[in-house]
Amino acid sequence: LVRHGLPPDLTAMLGRDVAPLLTRARRDGSAEGLLPLHSRLGESPVFRVAIRRMGTFDRFAVVLTDMSREFAWREQLSSRNRELSLLNDIGTALSASLDLDSLAQRIHEQAGRMLDTTDFCLALYDEERGLLSFPLRVKDRTALPALSPRPLGNGLIEYVLRSGQPKLLNGDVRIEAEARGFAVIGRPSTSWLGAPMLAESRAIGVISLQHFDGKSSYDEHDMEVLTLIAGQAAAAIRNARLLAQAHDAYRELSETQASLLEAERLRSITETVGGLNH
Repeated sequence: LVRHGLPPDLTAMLGRDVAPLLTRARRDGSAEGLLPLHSRLGESPVFRVAIRRMGTFDRFAVVLTDMSREFAWREQLSSRNRELSLLNDIGTALSASLDLDSLAQRIHEQAGRMLDTTDFCLALYDEERGLLSFPLRVKDRTALPALSPRPLGNGLIEYVLRSGQPKLLNGDVRIEAEARGFAVIGRPSTSWLGAPMLAESRAIGVISLQHFDGKSSYDEHDMEVLTLIAGQAAAAIRNARLLAQAHDAYRELSETQASLLEAERLRSITETVGGLNH
């Protein structure tokens, strides 16, 4: 109490929230609850407050147990459970979209449920042609015009694509990137985060996020979350591509079948005309 600058008074230590506990203790003989300490140090440690009536008089014994660590652990566990539930929802939402054209927008929307996607970029790699395309680029929450596919360069996106590992840079991203031998195209950011989209252990693209204001930055937890979302996005893109390939194969088969039927029809007509002429 001395360290927190508080007198040995329950109301001064715990505020008005202790009054219901005292009422219950008078009525039932004892009461217990978790309350934050009104510390003058700017902290809010959480204590288990156990109040027990002593005899028949209006006297009470109070035991305070510091539960700050356990409370913080429970809060962290609860936060993790909420995140896992949200990630599961995101995975379900992405897997429900099998249209490649709309999938990029869906990935941006779903990633924005957990991360700041004010400046967002989705890059896809065509391994057969060796080209990098950008289905969606967002700057200040506004979609930018489409770019033509280009060969791989020496940028941060290419590094994440080739290494198959996420990358986080904070501070002067241009200086940090150039010190590592990477090129920075466009206005340098103050925080850059990229995660690979891995399908069958092969990177098929990259999701990257940026901050330019110098006030906000991404951290290791954001990198972990983006990596999980990128994995879900990769699965959705792979499924959409497989479906598109199946549609193309079916169309080609239908066209071939139609050509064969037409050829057979013409052959039959030719034979019939030949027979009549004979």
